[in-house]
Amino acid sequence: MPPGISDATVPNPIFNLTPAATVDEGNNWINISWGPLALTNPVTGAVLGNYVPVSSGSGTVDKIPLGTAAYVEAPTFDFFGTRRKGAGTVTPIDIGAVELAGTTTPAPTLTSIAPTSGVRGTSVPVTLTGTNLAGATAVNVSGTGVTVGALTMTPTTITTTFTITSTATPGARTVSVTTPGGTSNTVTFTVVAPQGTLSFTSATNGTLGTLLGARTLSFAIPTSRAAVTSVVTVTNTGAAPLQITAENLLLNIGGLYTVPATTCSFTTPLAIGGTCTISVGYATPAIQPALSDVGALAVRNNGSGTVALPAPPYTPLALVAR
Repeated sequence: MPPGISDATVPNPIFNLTPAATVDEGNNWINISWGPLALTNPVTGAVLGNYVPVSSGSGTVDKIPLGTAAYVEAPTFDFFGTRRKGAGTVTPIDIGAVELAGTTTPAPTLTSIAPTSGVRGTSVPVTLTGTNLAGATAVNVSGTGVTVGALTMTPTTITTTFTITSTATPGARTVSVTTPGGTSNTVTFTVVAPQGTLSFTSATNGTLGTLLGARTLSFAIPTSRAAVTSVVTVTNTGAAPLQITAENLLLNIGGLYTVPATTCSFTTPLAIGGTCTISVGYATPAIQPALSDVGALAVRNNGSGTVALPAPPYTPLALVAR
């Protein structure tokens, strides 16, 4: 017989397992047909979502309207402490075990951004790395002058493009990600001013090459074994004027190399696409040495891609002759 019925009650009511909404001993709406009675699966521990979403078409959705006797009888809170009615909550209310707020989306976190900087007036492909990034709705960059493009994401990465205006203020920006789980911590992206770039683009009486990422000049020695001078053309291939401040030989084994002339100004910046020349001489010995004579020219400048030490920064040119 149903619980709570005295054996002395005659006749005993018919025992019935027909699904029906009722109020349990804790004054919570329950129903044996609909919904879990816990926030987690008791076997797997998985967090349970709303068991009667509107999209399900379930007849339990918005079943009890405001002003009805059933609405008055329904408890204000479910047994998890979630308000079911009143204080601005949506009415009418569902029937079922509990009205859950749904699964909790974990908050996103960021661990890195690559690259960490970008030049004004350029568009920079960016990759953000972290956790819980799926479903991101925004990448937030502090300040002005940086526009974020379309997002492509996985749970651990977001790729996008930062478009940096030519008037963006140089300096550090904070970058965060917003998802349904909230807004992440920040990583730093730095906007930098454009720089010139010093490049060795041509040479007479020799051949320019690249070895291990460094430019090299191999002298063409005349058959008469006479001294030779190579005129090296320097070009500003960067995005801003370039200031050359000095030229000197960092390495000069045997003392056979000299820098007898230059057309590069140490006071007037070299314009974008501008050129100047540096003459490098080699005092060819009368007898060909067994090994090549090596040297290194340093052109000091404020451009990108320079070597920091020994200061001031410079662009190197390796010298080879024999």
